[in-house]
Amino acid sequence: MARKVSDAGILEEPRGSGKWWVRIFHQRHRYKRRAASKGHARELREEIRGAIRKGQWPPKPEPRRALFDELLEDYREAKRREGKALMKYIARLLVGEIAQGRAALAARGHFVLALGLSHSLPEPAPCLL
Repeated sequence: MARKVSDAGILEEPRGSGKWWVRIFHQRHRYKRRAASKGHARELREEIRGAIRKGQWPPKPEPRRALFDELLEDYREAKRREGKALMKYIARLLVGEIAQGRAALAARGHFVLALGLSHSLPEPAPCLL
């Protein structure tokens, strides 16, 4: 049986169940809303069509409010990551200094002497790795 033109976009799924739906296609998206009855589905369809004409469809979701506990957890996580990055940087510096060894420190001393500056260099800090 063919649907009436006035019932376009209104369907009962599954058939004979009494569950009515409004189906709207807008800007290449399909929206489906549940209605209490066939009459309510018609009213809902007209309400949605009016909102489309006014540019108020689809409705914008309200932003979810952040709870203090979530903000605190995010802050702690960011600080934990920041600490890890700092420790990795320090470890790379220490490993690089060990790999260069005394030769690099001596070369740096010769450069300082070439500039005519004091040749005293501080002793490298002991490595705890």
